[in-house]
Amino acid sequence: MVHDNTLKRTLGLGSLVIFGIAYMALSTVMTYMGITAQMTHGMIALAFIIAGVAMIFTAFSYAKMVRAYPVAGSAFAYVSNSINPHVGFMTGWIMMLDYELLGCLSYLLLGLYMNILIPAIPVWAWVIIAVVILTIVQYVGVDIMAKVNNILVAIVAVFMIGFFILMLKVIITGSGFSALFDITGLYNADEFPKVGLGGIVQAASILVLCFLGCDAVTTLAEEAIEPKKNVGRAIIIVTVGMGLYFIIYSYVMQLVWPSAWLEFVNPDTASEELVTYVGGQTLGLVWTGMYVVTCVTCCLAAQTSASRLLFGMGRDGVLPAKFFAHLHTKFKTPTYNILFISVLSIIVACFTDLLSISSVINFGALIGFTLVNICVFAQYFVKEKMRSGLFNICSYVIAPGIGAVVCLFIWINLDSTAKILGGCWAVIGFVYLAIATKGFKTVKKMTFNEEDPIHKSED
Repeated sequence: MVHDNTLKRTLGLGSLVIFGIAYMALSTVMTYMGITAQMTHGMIALAFIIAGVAMIFTAFSYAKMVRAYPVAGSAFAYVSNSINPHVGFMTGWIMMLDYELLGCLSYLLLGLYMNILIPAIPVWAWVIIAVVILTIVQYVGVDIMAKVNNILVAIVAVFMIGFFILMLKVIITGSGFSALFDITGLYNADEFPKVGLGGIVQAASILVLCFLGCDAVTTLAEEAIEPKKNVGRAIIIVTVGMGLYFIIYSYVMQLVWPSAWLEFVNPDTASEELVTYVGGQTLGLVWTGMYVVTCVTCCLAAQTSASRLLFGMGRDGVLPAKFFAHLHTKFKTPTYNILFISVLSIIVACFTDLLSISSVINFGALIGFTLVNICVFAQYFVKEKMRSGLFNICSYVIAPGIGAVVCLFIWINLDSTAKILGGCWAVIGFVYLAIATKGFKTVKKMTFNEEDPIHKSED
């Protein structure tokens, strides 16, 4: 059976890059600074380097896989085609959890910070207001969403650059230009033995959240212009560029307030304390407003990516196609999925807390990243037999192998609660798959047609 439902191609390289940046969020470097600063005794930049190594190798793997399968569905599509449809379903199922929860996390953060600005309106009310407004934006088309994101990302970028310059000024004024090259901003020899490599890696397992934008870009492959070229480029540009940004920014944050990890009053809102410490209470209030803007961009990006992931799985028959593969006749957007994510966001964001949501997001992400690296080996080295020459060995064995090992190493250091909750979700998906495939005896095999980049499904 050939599916004739296609998504509308409107996104160029620039919009894809902006989308990835919006998903990662420039201000994310400050979101987890309190927690990770305490875990690493101020060596956040070092933890970012470890997370960045894993994600840069993974980004190159994503770029390679999107050339082979420039379709919606991301890791689900890659694993299904290059390894096995059953493994692909489990990959999509596990990553579906972190896609959905990341949107819920963003909506909850938006509600919390709006409540700081206007305390008369409770957090749950802000969540509902935000969900309704942003769902309408996504409902009418991804091109509108991209334009809104472009404006919002520009606003946040201006603030983050301005604050970075202010931090540099404070450091130079207080200790001189040479203070910018203080190695303790990256590595503190006195504190490292107390933390150990395990503590740094555990912090890196949290900071991986900051890099999820590279995966989100692939979910828009069927709405991208020249996806084989542009999506891969966007992934690499976003991951490398933002990785360097995170490392440098966190390094300067440590230099401007070296003892911050000992002095934070509330690690969950440490970013506000940092901004107030550097620029005073007025700037702290401005930061709160900027953070709300960042949450808006994250909500848009997360909800959009989750709806496209569900669309890819629905169109290939591993989720009920009548609902999940539905496209609006006029706007060509997966409106049922968008509404489904909206309702879920309201329920989760209004009835849980940040710690509970955050604890399981990276469980699925790191599993997905590990498998995408393995997909490169399976697709190019095994299936396409690209085995001769040093270039092929480095591209399809060594590089993805490093990415897979580092991602798996970080996953092992995840919080035990995340493993338990994520494992429970995986078991539910496994049982569903077993029932749907009559004990794994049937499968909808996904194939790919170069001339018509739409999945075809064969029983």
